[in-house]
Amino acid sequence: MKRLKLPFLALLLFAAFAQAQEPIITTTSLPNGTVGEYYSKYLEATVYVDYWYADADDELPPGIWIDYDGEIRGWPEQAGTYTFTVIAENEDEVLDTKEFSIKIKKSGTPIRLPQIATGNIRIQVAANAILLENLPSNTKVEVYNLQGKRIYSSNSGNSQILRIPVQTNGMYVVKAGSQTMRATVK
Repeated sequence: MKRLKLPFLALLLFAAFAQAQEPIITTTSLPNGTVGEYYSKYLEATVYVDYWYADADDELPPGIWIDYDGEIRGWPEQAGTYTFTVIAENEDEVLDTKEFSIKIKKSGTPIRLPQIATGNIRIQVAANAILLENLPSNTKVEVYNLQGKRIYSSNSGNSQILRIPVQTNGMYVVKAGSQTMRATVK
């Protein structure tokens, strides 16, 4: 029986190690979403992935994006089935790709922008502000940006009209009492 020479063994070990470093996406499918409801799903791989993104030629659902850390998130804006390719990249730029589909269902509540009438509370948008009207006394109001970060939280007190300043244009989710509304500030 012949003995394998050391350089050959080292080459075999190096090849096995290099192959094991390629990211392999282990997420098998993505859950359905609903128009206007926050969507979040983290992608998973067998190794740490430095950067996740979608193929530039593909279409993610409007209002949804992929963060570099592998979270697919946002507020879907349009119903339909969207197919796209996810790319996982590590520091050596070794890529793994996988095709996914997300089915976005229609919301049970009609959404009209820029004004949404929901229950007794009305929402309007103005330059750099969201206006809430017909607020019951002492209604808790919270506003979230597209990243899911709360940017405003207060109690309406006795005021029936509340002006909430916003720093940037974009879509916001407004929770006023038991009602959840969406507003786009342009």
